Amino acid sequence: MKTTETVSASAPGGIAKAGCAASRAKRGGILWGTLAVITCPCHVLILAAVLSGPALGALLQEHFSLTLVLFSVLFLLSLWRVTRALSVTGQSDT
Repeated sequence: MKTTETVSASAPGGIAKAGCAASRAKRGGILWGTLAVITCPCHVLILAAVLSGPALGALLQEHFSLTLVLFSVLFLLSLWRVTRALSVTGQSDT
């Protein structure tokens, strides 16, 4: 369940709470953005080549179509989350 907290600038610590939430949203946006870059479907071939020696690389190459589908779903999820995080950060800046 999502709860919303209203913070007024006149309340003691109200500005600090709003700044902390914006900072947390920005950090979350950066983390989700990094995940989106790593799991981009065009990078699956690069990851498979880089990880070709370890067991993880062998697993990626053995089940390439499943890997591509999972990376695509994770990529879309992370794009959705980063746009939500950036829209929250953008609203708090105004």
